[in-house]
Amino acid sequence: MKTILLTGFGPFGDVEKNPSQALIEELERRKDIIDEFRLETEILPVVYSDAVDRIQILIRQYEPEILISFGVAARREKVCPERVALNLKDTHQPDNAGNTPEGELIFPNAPLAYYSNLPLLAIRDFLQNASIPTEISNHAGAYICNAVFYAAAHEIVTTERDTRYGFIHIPLMPKEAPNGELSTQMLVDVVVELLLELV
Repeated sequence: MKTILLTGFGPFGDVEKNPSQALIEELERRKDIIDEFRLETEILPVVYSDAVDRIQILIRQYEPEILISFGVAARREKVCPERVALNLKDTHQPDNAGNTPEGELIFPNAPLAYYSNLPLLAIRDFLQNASIPTEISNHAGAYICNAVFYAAAHEIVTTERDTRYGFIHIPLMPKEAPNGELSTQMLVDVVVELLLELV
């Protein structure tokens, strides 16, 4: 049975309720009724060094065939699978330990970028066909979402694992979405279906 590892993040800054945490917690509640794959989940800390260390530990612990990390992009209105992780920490938004790195490398003497090896076009089409507003984004910024994406890619590539990996940003979402707007529950249902397509 294949193992899928999914991660999200807790609150930070002005984001008091992180929708990626809500998504992961709801998927965790469903894991016992999923027979097609083994699901592992975790909420990562919104601290650069802690999140980088933790995602690499999780990869070594679970050795997943598929890894997808989720994070919130508060200014976006669509779900955005990310193409590229940058070897870059740069932000004016402090992490939860107060760190505000400027133009720093995540790993010195490492590649400047890694590409996701998930089937991004197929994921986009699948989500769009499920009425989830979706577009592919070319890179995941330079905050902790990107740091986790890059650290995961670096761990997988340098240890020559066969893991398919990537990062998906999701927008802020109301608890109950009227008028057909995107909701956490809607996204949970579609993510489960998407994972079944990927295994």
